[in-house]
Amino acid sequence: MFSSHQALMSRLKSYARKLTVTVSAIALAVFMWSNSFIISDITANAQTIDDLPFLVAVSGIKDGVEGTVDKGVGTVKRNLGDLTDDKSTEAKGTMQQVKGDVKQGVGTAKNKLDDAKNDVENKSENIIDSVKDFFD
Repeated sequence: MFSSHQALMSRLKSYARKLTVTVSAIALAVFMWSNSFIISDITANAQTIDDLPFLVAVSGIKDGVEGTVDKGVGTVKRNLGDLTDDKSTEAKGTMQQVKGDVKQGVGTAKNKLDDAKNDVENKSENIIDSVKDFFD
């Protein structure tokens, strides 16, 4: 009786893991699909403006979103590999997660550089205004 209960619990855990991986994959696919429209719209708007700083900012946002997607896909792959005892898929998923982390870092760095550039521009404009006020 006890071993049949353990077998049933083991089978239920296996189904629960498979269900979790499937739901995660579907949620990730929906997330990627919806974000592809947002990114393409932002990029199209940036290209019509022809504003280089805006393109850099959009690029940072795009890298951040792509990094998040890569991390999510990597997590699903890693969990799938763990579930199926496929070490290759598990390793590929881990590598994709790392790639996502790096891409998110690049996006964050681009955003911080853009913020620093804006700060420098604002301070230089303030200095110029102060000099103009001094001579007026």
